[in-house]
Amino acid sequence: MTTYRFIHAEEANHSVRTLCRVLMVARSAYNDWRKGLTHTGRRDLDAETRVRAVFEAHKGRSGAPRVAAELRMGEKFPIGRHRVARLMRKFGMVARPHRRFRGTTTDSV
Repeated sequence: MTTYRFIHAEEANHSVRTLCRVLMVARSAYNDWRKGLTHTGRRDLDAETRVRAVFEAHKGRSGAPRVAAELRMGEKFPIGRHRVARLMRKFGMVARPHRRFRGTTTDSV
C-alpha cells in the first residue's frame, strides 16, 4: 500500500492534515494524487500543448521524431521522442504521409 492510499484509507479516522504531517507528505501532493495529477501528469499537460502546437504548425505532417527535434531545438524544451510519441498516440495525432507524385499526362515524342 502506498502512502497516498494509506492516507485515503485513514481519512475517516484522522484528519488529512495530521496524516500528511506524520507521514511527511505534502498535502498538495496528496490532493494532486486524488485528482489524478502526478508530477508526470502535470508535465504532460504542458508538453501536450507544445506538441500539439508544433504538430499543427507543420500541418499534421510531422511524426514524433521530427516534433521532438523541433521542441528540443526550436523551443529549447527538453523532451524525448518516446514521450512525444506517447502523447501523440494519446491525443490521436497521426502524421499524414506525403503523397506520392503521379504524373497525369504522358509525353508523346
